[in-house]
Amino acid sequence: MDVRLRKGDRLVLLSDSNGGKSSFIRAVSGQLKIEKGMAHYNGKIATVTQKLWFRKKSIRDNVCFGEKADERKLQRVYKLCGLDAHLRGLPKGDLTLI
Repeated sequence: MDVRLRKGDRLVLLSDSNGGKSSFIRAVSGQLKIEKGMAHYNGKIATVTQKLWFRKKSIRDNVCFGEKADERKLQRVYKLCGLDAHLRGLPKGDLTLI
């Protein structure tokens, strides 16, 4: 695998469970021994766990964790997470219970 990113680029890793995403990140960050080849990075790495958990409340409540919602910020979060289009398809939008 050859991955080259320039300053400001972002990389999103998507695959099925056990597809190697975590191993890739661990190898690049030096947490996993690489048998062949090399890895180098000079920047930031962020990960989001695959373990999902939700409270039995609305989507909005799960995002705001009981805090009063700032509508402008909330809509920005939905857009950045790619949820805005999905929420438009739900009859109650972000008030849908999960």
